[in-house]
Amino acid sequence: MPQRFTGVLLCLMLVSAFAPRNQQSKNNKPGTKPSFGGAASTPDDRLKVGVIKDPFLLGCGCFLKFPDDFRLENDSDIFVADLDDGAQMNIDEKDIILKLVRREDPKGKIKVGSTRSEVYASGNIEVRVEYIVKKLCGPKDEECEGTLYSAKITVTRNGIGRKISALGVCNC
Repeated sequence: MPQRFTGVLLCLMLVSAFAPRNQQSKNNKPGTKPSFGGAASTPDDRLKVGVIKDPFLLGCGCFLKFPDDFRLENDSDIFVADLDDGAQMNIDEKDIILKLVRREDPKGKIKVGSTRSEVYASGNIEVRVEYIVKKLCGPKDEECEGTLYSAKITVTRNGIGRKISALGVCNC
């Protein structure tokens, strides 16, 4: 009987040693595993997209937010683009200025469902924004502040990518 008890106890110890735990990552998000030594970081630690700290654009342009922040009308842009060739994002807690590389405008008249895309770059970072028109201003709507878009933002650095959903307005 003592041998059987020792075997069961050993089995329980091994199972509990390898059982998943609610561990904390470097950014204190529960449920992600920490990295040790030279191991690759967790997906949550790579290409962290945040709110722009010091916006370079305050006038006309495109202003995208995380969907919840947009719905709550929080002042928390994650992507801004001027009407020329500049854009800005906060990546890994640093505000980055991006330059337009390529733009694909919709063909024909812009309507709900129309799509357009832009690609920006800065150093080894590439940002692709795919816009879909969700709402246009009516011809007599004086209170309308711009075209409402949903967007998919793909940030890539050194072959590692991250996709983010956003909502926002382009105006002027």
